[in-house]
Amino acid sequence: MAGNANSGRRQQPEELMRLKGTMQPSRPRTKGLSGKKITEIMNCSKVAGYRDLTKRAKAMYLSACRQVMSFRLLEHGDLPQLLIYAKEFDRYLQCDEDLNANGRYKYQYDEDGQIRGTVENPSFRQMMKCWDVVKAISSNYGFSPYDRQRLKAETDPEDPTTKIVNIIMNGGANGPDDQ
Repeated sequence: MAGNANSGRRQQPEELMRLKGTMQPSRPRTKGLSGKKITEIMNCSKVAGYRDLTKRAKAMYLSACRQVMSFRLLEHGDLPQLLIYAKEFDRYLQCDEDLNANGRYKYQYDEDGQIRGTVENPSFRQMMKCWDVVKAISSNYGFSPYDRQRLKAETDPEDPTTKIVNIIMNGGANGPDDQ
C-alpha cells in the first residue's frame, strides 16, 4: 500500500540530518520527529533498568551518554538502546575474562577421567554474539572513528567534552596542520 506510515524510509530527526549534512531546505518536514534533547547526565540515570546494571556497565553507560550528549543527539528514546549497549559490552568483557582464565578450548573427559578431546569454550560464542550487538548499536551513535566522521558535529566550542571530541576528530590540538 502506497502512502501509509510504514512505506519508504524511516524519517530521521532534523538534528541528525543536519549533522550528517543531508538536511535539505527544499524538502518540507513535519514537526514532531525530533524529541527534547538531554543535556544533563543526571537525566540518563532515570531510565528503567539502570539500577540493574553492574558498576562497570553503569560507567560504560554514562560514558556513552556523555559522548552522545556532546554531539547534541541524545534524546529520551535513545536511553534504552544505550542501556542495552552497556549491558552487552559488560557481558562481552565478562566472557573475555572467562576466556583469559580458562582458554578458548576446554578438555573433554570420558567416564574414566581420561582426556577425550577438546570443546570450544561457550564464552567464545557468547562473546561474538555480544560483540555483534555492541558494534551495531555503537555505529548509530558515533562510537567509532568512521562513525564520528559520518556525523559532522557542530558543537559548542566552550564545552570541555566538546573540545576533547573536536581534538580527537581533528587529529590534534589545532588539526592535522598542527604537527
